[in-house]
Order: sequence, then C-alpha cells, then structure tokens
Amino acid sequence: MLRSIALLVVLALAIPLQAQQKPDAPKPKKQFSRKVYVAGVALLAASNVADAITTRQLLNRGGWENNPIFGKHPSPAKQAGINAGIFAAQSFAFYLTERNRHAWVRWTGHALLATATEEHARLAACNAGLKHALASGAELQSISGVLRSKRDAHAYAHRGGPNSQRSLSPQQENTLQGVL
Repeated sequence: MLRSIALLVVLALAIPLQAQQKPDAPKPKKQFSRKVYVAGVALLAASNVADAITTRQLLNRGGWENNPIFGKHPSPAKQAGINAGIFAAQSFAFYLTERNRHAWVRWTGHALLATATEEHARLAACNAGLKHALASGAELQSISGVLRSKRDAHAYAHRGGPNSQRSLSPQQENTLQGVL
C-alpha cells in the first residue's frame, strides 16, 4: 500500500516534468490608434459643446428644447448633466470599438462617431440660425412667413411683404435693420 502511494506521488510529480514548452504565439498587431481616438472624441466634444451653448442661448431667449430626454425647458444643470452623460457613453462606446480586433467593428465605431458629431454640428448651426429670428421677439411674429437669412429679411422689408399693398411698420423696419 505504501509502495502504491509512493508510486502515485512519483508519477504525479514526473508528468509535469515531461511537458514540452510551446513556442511563443505571434503577437497581434497593435490595432488601437490613440490618435484616431483622441481626434474623434475631440471633434465630438467640440460639436457637443457648440450644440449645448447654442441651445442654452435659444432657451434663454424663450425657445424650447425638442429632445424629450431634456424636456421643453431644462435647467442649465440638467442640460449639462444629460449632455455629459451622453458624451461619456458615446466616448466609451467609441473606445470599445477602437480596441476591437475586427476592422469592421472599428469602422462601424468611426461611422457612429461621425454621425453623432455631424448631428451635433448640424443642430448647433440650426440653433445659431434661429437665434436671429428669436432675438427680436414679437416684432417679427407679425411678419408672415419665416425669414431664412439676413438677405431674405432685407429683401422682404424693401418689397413690402408678400404683397405690394402691405408694408412694414417703422418699428418692424427698425427691428429688421437691427437684425441685418
């Protein structure tokens, strides 16, 4: 009995000594590009901040938010908190896609980040364009139609409105001149 236990102990210790060492596996190429990640997140941050600033300017002038996550009239703290959370989630998702070994996942992450960046930039531009229409308030509300640009506002004022019988009041004319 003692012999069989000694034999089992010797065999248990001898088996690991017989194992062969495998050669090192080739190291995978470095797929994570820190430059691409930093550039992508920086562009996303810039467009997100531009959108948040122009939205806050519109809210301060009496406008409203169309995104139901924020509500119609979010406070600055609520707006900043939600924007920061969304930005952090988008940045983390981009980080995960950039670290993936599959090229199609990385390119999908690039496309999603580019889409989010473009949307924030487009919304910021839209907000900046609406700033002029909301700046003059009630005076511009009596003018029928939407004034698309300063040039349209100027031409509209000198034509006398949509038909030649109607003209702008002196107060409306001054308001339009202030916008121009």
